Parts: sequence; C-alpha cells; structure tokens
Amino acid sequence: MDLEKALLAHLPFTEDLRDHSVQKLAVKMNGVVELRAEGAWFSGDTNWLALPYLPLNDRSFAFAVWLKIIGPDPMYGVFQQYEAFEYNRWLHLMLRGGRQPGNGSDRRLAHRGASPARS
Repeated sequence: MDLEKALLAHLPFTEDLRDHSVQKLAVKMNGVVELRAEGAWFSGDTNWLALPYLPLNDRSFAFAVWLKIIGPDPMYGVFQQYEAFEYNRWLHLMLRGGRQPGNGSDRRLAHRGASPARS
C-alpha cells in the first residue's frame, strides 16, 4: 500500500496550513491560526482549522499529531468530527491531563503535523 495515497489528509504545518495529501482537501480557518517555526499556533478556544467530513466509520484509521502544550489548563481538544444527520456519531480526541473523561473544551495549543481531519 502506498502510504501517501492512503492518507485521508496531511497537514504538515511547515510551510502553510493546506492539506498536502493527494485529496488536497479545502482547509478553512476559524479565528486566527498562525504558522510559526514550531508549527501551527492556536491561541485559544475560538481558533481552529476545519476540513470536510471524512468517513472514518467501518474502517481502520490512525491519527497522528505532535503537540506542544503551552497553557496551564490540563485539558485540550485536539480533534473532533461528527455526523450532522445521524444521532450519536461523534469522535472527539482530547488530552485530559489525568482527569476522567467528560465534556471538555479546546485551549491554547501549538500543533505540528496533524492528520487526518479537523484540529
């Protein structure tokens, strides 16, 4: 299997905020996301990148990201995706800092190399 062709999305955050996979998905910015030497900088919970819906159900998938935590809060939202027209189809990946699962929110992060979907 050719790994480059198998990627659903690839955002290396080295030169720009675009998808570098063969799909070349449109990446929409909400708020302000800066590209810095360390990668993409998300300064708060009103700043994120959005990609089109990627069908992850009924298939194997992996999500890889390098993060540098810079805020004092132990909880950080990293990735989320949901089905708009189907009940109870939600995927939310977060760092919880030792806290039990629950409902959290995004905080300040520096992301580098996010894939496959929304950060």
